[in-house]
Amino acid sequence: MMIKVRLLGVFIAAFLFCLSLNAQDSISVDFSVVIPETVKLSQVQRAELRLKMETVIARTNLSGDSENTPFVIVPNVTIGDVKNTGGGINPIKLVQGELHVFVKNRYDGTIYHELTMPLQKTLQGGADKDEMLQLIKSIQPKDSRFVRFMKTAKKRILKRYQDKEIVLP
Repeated sequence: MMIKVRLLGVFIAAFLFCLSLNAQDSISVDFSVVIPETVKLSQVQRAELRLKMETVIARTNLSGDSENTPFVIVPNVTIGDVKNTGGGINPIKLVQGELHVFVKNRYDGTIYHELTMPLQKTLQGGADKDEMLQLIKSIQPKDSRFVRFMKTAKKRILKRYQDKEIVLP
Protein backbone atom coordinates (compact mmCIF):
# COMPACT_ATOMS: atom_id res chain seq x y z
CA MET A 1 0.00 0.00 0.00
CA MET A 2 2.82 2.40 0.90
CA ILE A 3 4.50 1.74 -2.45
CA LYS A 4 1.31 2.65 -4.31
CA VAL A 5 1.02 5.95 -2.40
CA ARG A 6 4.63 6.83 -3.17
CA LEU A 7 4.20 5.88 -6.81
CA LEU A 8 1.05 7.99 -7.02
CA GLY A 9 2.96 10.90 -5.47
CA VAL A 10 5.73 10.56 -8.04
CA PHE A 11 3.20 10.50 -10.90
CA ILE A 12 1.44 13.59 -9.55
CA ALA A 13 4.74 15.44 -9.18
CA ALA A 14 5.76 14.48 -12.72
CA PHE A 15 2.38 15.57 -14.07
CA LEU A 16 2.62 18.96 -12.33
CA PHE A 17 6.14 19.40 -13.63
CA CYS A 18 4.99 18.70 -17.19
CA LEU A 19 2.21 21.25 -16.81
CA SER A 20 4.71 23.87 -15.71
CA LEU A 21 6.68 23.50 -18.95
CA ASN A 22 5.83 26.17 -21.49
CA ALA A 23 7.04 27.65 -24.77
CA GLN A 24 10.32 28.74 -23.22
CA ASP A 25 11.48 25.16 -23.38
CA SER A 26 10.40 24.53 -26.97
CA ILE A 27 11.32 27.77 -28.77
CA SER A 28 14.92 28.75 -29.26
CA VAL A 29 15.24 32.52 -29.34
CA ASP A 30 18.46 33.58 -31.02
CA PHE A 31 19.30 36.87 -32.67
CA SER A 32 21.43 38.10 -35.52
CA VAL A 33 22.20 41.61 -36.77
CA VAL A 34 20.79 42.99 -40.01
CA ILE A 35 21.67 46.46 -41.25
CA PRO A 36 19.25 47.42 -44.04
CA GLU A 37 20.61 48.69 -47.35
CA THR A 38 18.50 51.84 -46.91
CA VAL A 39 20.68 52.93 -43.96
CA LYS A 40 23.21 55.38 -45.36
CA LEU A 41 26.47 54.16 -43.88
CA SER A 42 29.82 53.40 -45.46
CA GLN A 43 31.21 49.86 -45.39
CA VAL A 44 33.56 50.77 -42.51
CA GLN A 45 30.69 52.29 -40.53
CA ARG A 46 28.47 49.25 -41.21
CA ALA A 47 31.22 46.88 -40.08
CA GLU A 48 31.77 48.83 -36.85
CA LEU A 49 28.02 49.00 -36.10
CA ARG A 50 27.64 45.26 -36.80
CA LEU A 51 30.58 44.52 -34.47
CA LYS A 52 29.06 46.61 -31.66
CA MET A 53 25.63 44.94 -31.98
CA GLU A 54 27.11 41.44 -32.25
CA THR A 55 29.05 42.16 -29.06
CA VAL A 56 25.78 43.08 -27.34
CA ILE A 57 24.20 39.82 -28.52
CA ALA A 58 27.21 37.78 -27.43
CA ARG A 59 27.17 39.36 -23.97
CA THR A 60 23.58 38.22 -23.47
CA ASN A 61 24.33 34.73 -24.86
CA LEU A 62 21.57 35.01 -27.51
CA SER A 63 23.69 34.74 -30.64
CA GLY A 64 22.24 32.67 -33.45
CA ASP A 65 22.89 31.61 -37.02
CA SER A 66 22.77 34.85 -38.98
CA GLU A 67 21.12 33.23 -42.00
CA ASN A 68 18.52 31.04 -40.30
CA THR A 69 17.33 32.75 -37.14
CA PRO A 70 13.99 34.51 -37.69
CA PHE A 71 14.72 37.15 -35.04
CA VAL A 72 16.98 40.01 -36.05
CA ILE A 73 18.28 43.18 -34.47
CA VAL A 74 18.11 46.18 -36.78
CA PRO A 75 20.29 49.13 -35.67
CA ASN A 76 20.51 52.64 -37.09
CA VAL A 77 22.64 55.61 -36.02
CA THR A 78 21.77 59.19 -36.86
CA ILE A 79 23.69 62.38 -36.23
CA GLY A 80 21.55 65.01 -34.58
CA ASP A 81 23.81 67.96 -33.87
CA VAL A 82 27.44 68.93 -34.38
CA LYS A 83 28.87 71.82 -32.36
CA ASN A 84 32.31 73.35 -32.96
CA THR A 85 34.35 75.49 -30.63
CA GLY A 86 35.19 78.86 -32.02
CA GLY A 87 38.85 78.63 -32.91
CA GLY A 88 41.77 78.17 -30.59
CA ILE A 89 44.85 76.03 -30.90
CA ASN A 90 43.04 72.72 -30.56
CA PRO A 91 39.47 72.94 -31.85
CA ILE A 92 36.92 70.63 -30.25
CA LYS A 93 33.81 69.23 -31.88
CA LEU A 94 30.83 67.77 -30.01
CA VAL A 95 28.84 65.26 -32.04
CA GLN A 96 25.42 64.21 -30.75
CA GLY A 97 23.14 61.59 -32.20
CA GLU A 98 20.94 58.60 -31.51
CA LEU A 99 21.15 54.86 -31.76
CA HIS A 100 17.80 53.33 -32.65
CA VAL A 101 17.60 49.55 -32.36
CA PHE A 102 14.62 47.26 -32.79
CA VAL A 103 14.05 43.52 -32.73
CA LYS A 104 11.82 42.04 -35.39
CA ASN A 105 10.88 38.84 -37.14
CA ARG A 106 12.67 38.93 -40.48
CA TYR A 107 9.92 36.94 -42.22
CA ASP A 108 6.70 38.64 -41.16
CA GLY A 109 8.05 42.02 -40.00
CA THR A 110 6.60 41.84 -36.48
CA ILE A 111 8.46 44.24 -34.19
CA TYR A 112 8.88 42.94 -30.64
CA HIS A 113 10.86 45.68 -28.92
CA GLU A 114 12.75 48.87 -29.63
CA LEU A 115 15.33 51.04 -27.93
CA THR A 116 16.55 54.57 -28.59
CA MET A 117 19.74 55.69 -26.89
CA PRO A 118 21.36 59.11 -27.08
CA LEU A 119 24.98 59.10 -28.23
CA GLN A 120 27.61 61.77 -27.70
CA LYS A 121 31.26 62.00 -28.70
CA THR A 122 33.79 64.78 -28.27
CA LEU A 123 36.36 64.99 -31.07
CA GLN A 124 39.58 66.93 -30.92
CA GLY A 125 41.19 68.29 -34.03
CA GLY A 126 39.88 69.46 -37.36
CA ALA A 127 37.08 68.19 -39.56
CA ASP A 128 39.17 65.31 -40.91
CA LYS A 129 37.56 62.71 -38.62
CA ASP A 130 34.57 60.64 -39.67
CA GLU A 131 31.89 61.92 -37.28
CA MET A 132 29.51 59.01 -37.86
CA LEU A 133 32.23 56.41 -37.29
CA GLN A 134 33.31 58.12 -34.09
CA LEU A 135 29.70 58.22 -32.90
CA ILE A 136 29.32 54.49 -33.64
CA LYS A 137 32.55 53.77 -31.75
CA SER A 138 31.09 55.57 -28.72
CA ILE A 139 28.41 52.84 -28.33
CA GLN A 140 29.08 50.91 -25.12
CA PRO A 141 28.06 47.23 -25.51
CA LYS A 142 28.39 46.80 -21.72
CA ASP A 143 25.60 49.32 -21.10
CA SER A 144 22.94 47.72 -18.87
CA ARG A 145 20.19 49.10 -21.12
CA PHE A 146 21.21 46.59 -23.78
CA VAL A 147 20.85 43.65 -21.38
CA ARG A 148 17.35 44.79 -20.36
CA PHE A 149 16.49 45.39 -24.01
CA MET A 150 17.53 41.87 -25.05
CA LYS A 151 15.80 40.18 -22.10
CA THR A 152 12.57 42.10 -22.71
CA ALA A 153 12.67 41.26 -26.43
CA LYS A 154 13.15 37.57 -25.64
CA LYS A 155 10.26 37.60 -23.14
CA ARG A 156 7.96 39.26 -25.67
CA ILE A 157 8.89 36.74 -28.36
CA LEU A 158 8.30 33.82 -26.00
CA LYS A 159 4.97 35.28 -24.95
CA ARG A 160 3.87 35.73 -28.56
CA TYR A 161 4.79 32.18 -29.55
CA GLN A 162 3.75 30.54 -26.29
CA ASP A 163 0.96 28.53 -27.89
CA LYS A 164 2.07 28.86 -31.51
CA GLU A 165 4.79 27.46 -33.67
CA ILE A 166 7.22 29.74 -35.48
CA VAL A 167 6.55 29.36 -39.19
CA LEU A 168 9.54 29.87 -41.43
CA PRO A 169 8.99 30.43 -45.17
